[in-house]
Amino acid sequence: MMTKNCVNRLLAGLALLAVALSTVSCEKNEFPLPPRASMTMMVYLAANNSLGGFYDQISLDKLQSGATRANIGANRIMVYYQPRNSVPKMLEIKAGKDGKGRLDTVKWYPAQNSASAAVMRRFIDDAVAQAPAGKYCLDIWSHGSGWVPATTTGLLKAQKRVYDPDAPMTRGDGMTRSVIEDITYGTYMDITALAQAIPDGLFEFILFDACYMGSVEVAYDLRNETEYIIASPAEILAEGMPYDLILPELFSNRGPSFDGICKKFYDFYAAKTGSGMNSATIAMYDCSKLDALAQSVKTIVSARMPQVASTDLGSLQRYGTYDYERYFYDLGHFIHNLLGSSDPVALARFNSCMADVVKYKYATEWLFKGYPNKEIEVKTYSGLSTYVPVDAYVPMKNSYMKTAWAKFIYQ
Repeated sequence: MMTKNCVNRLLAGLALLAVALSTVSCEKNEFPLPPRASMTMMVYLAANNSLGGFYDQISLDKLQSGATRANIGANRIMVYYQPRNSVPKMLEIKAGKDGKGRLDTVKWYPAQNSASAAVMRRFIDDAVAQAPAGKYCLDIWSHGSGWVPATTTGLLKAQKRVYDPDAPMTRGDGMTRSVIEDITYGTYMDITALAQAIPDGLFEFILFDACYMGSVEVAYDLRNETEYIIASPAEILAEGMPYDLILPELFSNRGPSFDGICKKFYDFYAAKTGSGMNSATIAMYDCSKLDALAQSVKTIVSARMPQVASTDLGSLQRYGTYDYERYFYDLGHFIHNLLGSSDPVALARFNSCMADVVKYKYATEWLFKGYPNKEIEVKTYSGLSTYVPVDAYVPMKNSYMKTAWAKFIYQ
């Protein structure tokens, strides 16, 4: 039986073939199909925000450095690049004749909102046509704030946190909504819009080079759009993914090494020196197992709603800092804290479901150590974050209840 992913990839190939055949005339006017890659990596590099002008160039340089012939092989890298205060373009990063990586401009796009789902979908369609492959993966590069929806903008800014002015910049700084910021249009892309932009089953995995995207709410929203997700439950330092190190893992001859990708990211930041720089969380999720996890959590939570509503958030492992301090807590710690020793059978079931979803996970012992208003000690780490809908913060709770995860778990 063909899987949904196989069907989607077959349809994408047939659509490309149909377009190519439609260009054939009775004369010698034929155009060959683009060569078929083993895997095409699409990078949606949305840098029209505070990351643009510096950190985008770091990532492009690392992608180019890692795109050697030995690393790339029969694979391709297509990039949607939206620079700060400039027009976007499609790039291909590939190995040149000397075997080293190079960057080619494939096409220019008109000025457009990179935080638009329609714009992302157009790039995905263009990349499939330009670089057809047996498999596809998507890397989303920008600011991020997990499940937090657009309606919480005022709530976040009203908290008046005390900041550490010298703390290292991350891919969450300045964000007020979920993922992908475009300052020209003053817009952001919500997770629901992201799910709509991504063709069901096209991507084998999605890699988030953005803060706070390792939340169970995000994964649950995207569970039908991809097989696997790699993301961080906490903030990612603004330097982002060490692409030169992870490309060999991503394009391994035996298929993507998800553990290798996570480990290279972790090792890169774990080896950092300097105040606050030794900071990283990363994990990989199997989306096919999320429904079983959701059912396990629902069974536990539905019998303990009063306890959930009165949870002492200070007792939980936290990942959010500053404006996001109350919005990202460790899912495993939350459920363990809620159950205690009251139901070992339910706890064992939950632990089993978590192990099925979170295949690989890594975290440093501290996040942003040395900055008293930001630092977090990682005492326990399940690999997934969640929001805990306590009664103490009713406005945020009301917004949270609109997420797909909350609708299933709490309603």
